[in-house]
Amino acid sequence: MPAIFADGIVIHGGTATVVSPGSLVDIYGTGLADSPLIISATPLPPSLNGVQVTVNGKAAPLYYVSSGLVIFQIPYETSPGPVLVRVVNAKGSSLANSITVEQGDPSILTYGSNWAVVQNQDYSVNSATNCAASGEYLIAYLIGSGPLDNPIPTGSPAPVTPISRETLPTSATIGGVNAPVAFAGMTPSTVGLMQVNLQAPAVPGIQPLQITVASHASNQPSVCIR
Repeated sequence: MPAIFADGIVIHGGTATVVSPGSLVDIYGTGLADSPLIISATPLPPSLNGVQVTVNGKAAPLYYVSSGLVIFQIPYETSPGPVLVRVVNAKGSSLANSITVEQGDPSILTYGSNWAVVQNQDYSVNSATNCAASGEYLIAYLIGSGPLDNPIPTGSPAPVTPISRETLPTSATIGGVNAPVAFAGMTPSTVGLMQVNLQAPAVPGIQPLQITVASHASNQPSVCIR
């Protein structure tokens, strides 16, 4: 039988147990799928390799399944508040696990030793050996946007045109200093991936990046500014 670990549902690539509509979400457990499979086309399907995930009884789009990990998308139609999630496969259904959905809950994607997934102005990856110059524009990638001015059907990729922008106030800081936001919205041609284009302030060194959507603040992984 599939089983979800206690606190085994978190925002994709992070540790937060609070998610938002449209977010990609990770489920950790045992017996979730017989074998691993990742989807290679969109829109994301409601069933993958004999596995379904239900959110309050409704099948959710699936991106990846394996014995110990399932990645799915919280439907955009999900109302804020506690929701019940189950994994269903040929062997049966897991017990329901509760998570909380909020209107917006940003979580910056990370790699390595807590480095933010950020592209410098030349589109190279920001790192301790590849710092951005102050004044340059960066692209930070995250999960957990709020409502969009151009809504996206659940499971479908964000359109290239018109671009889907975040409607809640979005701000950013680097090293505690304001980093002006030029764009906040969904990354075109992807499902559930948000980006924030921001300008690096004059704060040389390895600094924490934080993005806030309305009153919801993200994690604080590192970026490098020179």
